[in-house]
Amino acid sequence: MRLATSLLLALGVAFMGSPALAADTSKAELEVLRKRVQELPADPSVHFDMAMGLARTSRLEEGWSSLKTVSELDPSYADKVIATYAPLVEENGQNIEAQFRLAFGHYFKGLNFQEQGQAEAAKAAKAQAKRAFGQIVEVDPGYVWGYNYLAFLLAEEGDLGSAVETLKRAIAVEPSNAVSHFLIGQAYFRQGNHKDAVLEIGTAMRLRGMAP
Repeated sequence: MRLATSLLLALGVAFMGSPALAADTSKAELEVLRKRVQELPADPSVHFDMAMGLARTSRLEEGWSSLKTVSELDPSYADKVIATYAPLVEENGQNIEAQFRLAFGHYFKGLNFQEQGQAEAAKAAKAQAKRAFGQIVEVDPGYVWGYNYLAFLLAEEGDLGSAVETLKRAIAVEPSNAVSHFLIGQAYFRQGNHKDAVLEIGTAMRLRGMAP
């Protein structure tokens, strides 16, 4: 998993050093996950659970750290994630948690291919991740994190227009989601719309600072 191109690092770097905004994952849930990490520090599945919890907060830099630990403990863990969750999604397409984890498995498998210089395989794996996030918002149009990560992948492909429209839907669903505002700000900046970029990134930082 390459640090420089990591999804979580790319999203989280601007939030480092500022207060965290709890979102779908509650503080209590994070505490349970941290306790498991302390009890089983050599178990990659525990670190992956931690990463998935953090992926639904604005503590994305911490989430990346957890995923990096997963990769260090087991470089083939992305394949295990796919093998675990693909059957669950096939059995029940409305299983949002399985779909979310499966999407991350595909994305990080894509990064592994990218590191190995296998550009076409990387592109195919990331396309599967994008498809999984798209299916999440089809099943649950109110699931803001599905929009956020789908938009990130669209922007990564250079489809900034679709990324912006996706993030507008995210913000309509959850106006207080700092990551949605940060991502749309990044997309506006890349489009040359610096005024709206500054406003949105400022909103993201304000929302981040409002967290307890």
